[in-house]
Amino acid sequence: MTEEQAKSYLRSLYNNNEEYHPEDDATDILWSMNPEDKPTGVEMIQMNKLMDMIYGLPNFDPCEWLLIFQAEKNINHLLPVKLKDPEEGEEKLIFTIVNYNEVTGRCYIQCNNSGMTIQPQELVSIQDIGNA
Repeated sequence: MTEEQAKSYLRSLYNNNEEYHPEDDATDILWSMNPEDKPTGVEMIQMNKLMDMIYGLPNFDPCEWLLIFQAEKNINHLLPVKLKDPEEGEEKLIFTIVNYNEVTGRCYIQCNNSGMTIQPQELVSIQDIGNA
């Protein structure tokens, strides 16, 4: 399994509301969905095998990617954003997301109220921003 395949699998789990803590056994999960939508026993065994393969990838943390997907869902990309932990002097800055890369979980944000003629851009993790 490649990193891209792992990200795609984790994204599909997230998009289908089937995400769970990657260190848990899928057969032990108390699925909070309609019984007809719940993964079957065979599917849960396959989910465990896939998660084991993902954990075999060097320098890849599936928990981090599920958090990124959750952060994506919590941000309206069309609305202004702020830094969650701004440094001194950045507290009042308002940004617009100008480019988002769902593969890396990073985006370029452009400052709207810096007072500069050319608005500065910054590359940040989607986890580091929230809607203003």
